[in-house]
Amino acid sequence: MTVLEVPSDDADVDDWFQLLLPSSCRGRVVVLMGSYGDDETAIKIRDVCATYGITCALRVTSAHKGPDATLKVVAEYEGLSVS
Repeated sequence: MTVLEVPSDDADVDDWFQLLLPSSCRGRVVVLMGSYGDDETAIKIRDVCATYGITCALRVTSAHKGPDATLKVVAEYEGLSVS
C-alpha cells in the first residue's frame, strides 16, 4: 500500500490528482482520517476519485489512539484485489 500525504494548505485537490494519476489509472483509494473533522478534505478526494472512476472509501481511525484498529483497517484493504 502506498501512502500519499494530501497537501494541508488550500491546494486544489483536482490539480494534485492530475499530477499523480494517469488518465488510464484504475484502482482503489482508502482515505484514513484521524477524526471526523477531516471529512471536508476527504470528501474532496472522494469526489475527484469518482471523476476518474476510482473507488474511494473514507474511514475514521486514529493511528495514535488506536494503532491496532488502524492496522486492521489497512489489512482489510490490502487483502482486497483491485481490478
